[in-house]
Amino acid sequence: MGKLAQFEYLKSAGVIAADSDIISTHNNLVVSSETDNTVSRISSLDTIKTRDDPGNLIYAHLLSKSISIAGGVLAPIDDEVIEFEGNIISRYPKMNHPDWRSVSAADLSEAVLGLNNFPYTTIDTTIRRMDIASYAQLRLNSIGHSRTRGLVDISQDMLDFYIAEYNFHKAASQSEGLVHGDLHAGNIVQDGESGNLLFIDLDSIAIGPKEYDLASWCIRSMRGDQAPAIEATKTAVNKGEFDYNTVRSMIGWKALSSITHELVYNFNNPEEQIIEIATIASELGAPGAWGKYE
Repeated sequence: MGKLAQFEYLKSAGVIAADSDIISTHNNLVVSSETDNTVSRISSLDTIKTRDDPGNLIYAHLLSKSISIAGGVLAPIDDEVIEFEGNIISRYPKMNHPDWRSVSAADLSEAVLGLNNFPYTTIDTTIRRMDIASYAQLRLNSIGHSRTRGLVDISQDMLDFYIAEYNFHKAASQSEGLVHGDLHAGNIVQDGESGNLLFIDLDSIAIGPKEYDLASWCIRSMRGDQAPAIEATKTAVNKGEFDYNTVRSMIGWKALSSITHELVYNFNNPEEQIIEIATIASELGAPGAWGKYE
C-alpha cells in the first residue's frame, strides 16, 4: 500500500482524525490534525525490521516516553504506539518550531547538552551504540557500479585514516553520552508556555561521543540550517563541556557518513554534493585531506 493510500485508509477507518493533512512522506508518513491538535508519525510493520532501522517508531516512541519524564524531549501522547492492521502510529501534541532568530547559542548548547548528559542507564529500554565507522564501511561495500569508483576509493582512504587516527569507539569511551544522531532545526520544537526547546524524531538515538550531535550539526549549518549550531558548539568547547579535537574529528565522521550516504542513495549527481560536504569539513577544521575530493 502506498503512503497516500495508507493515509486515506487510516482516515476512513477512523484511526486518525478525518481532518488530518499530510506534512511529510520522507521516511515515515507524518500527518497533522487541527481537531486533535496532534502530529502523528505512521509507518508499517513491513518496513520495520530491527530496532536499528531509521523509521522504527516503536524504538523512538519508547525512548521519547522514557526520556521526556526528565524533560528535553517531546513526549508521545500514548503510552504505547497504536498498532492497527500492520500500521504503527505514534501521536504527539502539535508544537511549533522555534524562531531561530530568537534562540541564542547558549540556549541551544544547554538544550543539546541536557540531552547528551541524560542518565540513560536509568532507562529500561536497551539503547543501541552508535558506530559511524561500520555504517560508512557497509555503504562503501554495497557500491557495485563504477561511475563513482574514484570517489569511493577516496572515501575508503579517508575512512581508513579516521579508523586509524580518530577511532570512533575510543572517542565514545572517553566522552560517552546520549546522542540524538540526527540533529537539525526541523527536529526541535518549542514549548509555547515555557519556551523550552524539545527534541523530536528519536529514530537514530544512540550511545556515542557527546561531541557528535553539535559537531555534525555544524555541517548542516554550513549547508543552510538556520540554528546557531556552530556558535553553540564553540560555547560548549569554551565551557569545557567538549574537547575541541574531538569536535573536529566528529565533524569529519559526520562528513564521511554524509558522503557515503550520497554515494549510495544519490543516483543522479552525487559529485556536487560530495565536494560541498568535503569542502565544508575542511573549512570547519576536520582532520584529513578533504581536498582530494575536488
